Amino acid sequence: MRTLTRFSLAALLALSTLPAAAQTGAWTSIASVGAVDPSLAALYTTGSTEMVFRANMTGTITVRYNVTNTFGGGVSDTPPWTTLQMTYADNSSAGFINAVLVEVDPCSLQRRLVCFLISTDTSANRSCVTCTFPSNSFNFGSKLYYIEAQISRNSTAAIEILDGFRIF
Repeated sequence: MRTLTRFSLAALLALSTLPAAAQTGAWTSIASVGAVDPSLAALYTTGSTEMVFRANMTGTITVRYNVTNTFGGGVSDTPPWTTLQMTYADNSSAGFINAVLVEVDPCSLQRRLVCFLISTDTSANRSCVTCTFPSNSFNFGSKLYYIEAQISRNSTAAIEILDGFRIF
């Protein structure tokens, strides 16, 4: 009986740490899962991770990503994140990709810009760009968060590919 009690207590202790351990770390999203206005469906296509323009299409694609608390769930509503990272390809001044991390008050809908990113015209190879913000910028107990990205090009020769985001 004593052995069973010790085993039960050990198992309970081990299992009680799983929810906290399972919800720690960075928030990530691949670009292909973002929410895009259905009226823009003719402009873009998605791959395994990326969002890109369809052949012979130009314009601006606006896509949104809901940011959720992967840091602590029921343990902490204030992750210590300080960095937003965007992975992309941009080979031309005839296009760009930008992203804003936005905080929203759920009652007033007042918005606050947390961080802003813009691609640089480097090459068709993948690149990363980051922006930083104070570690006390998030409070999932009282605010909502999302990333809004724009993929834009005015020439079909421009390669503009959005791959994804990380917040850490």
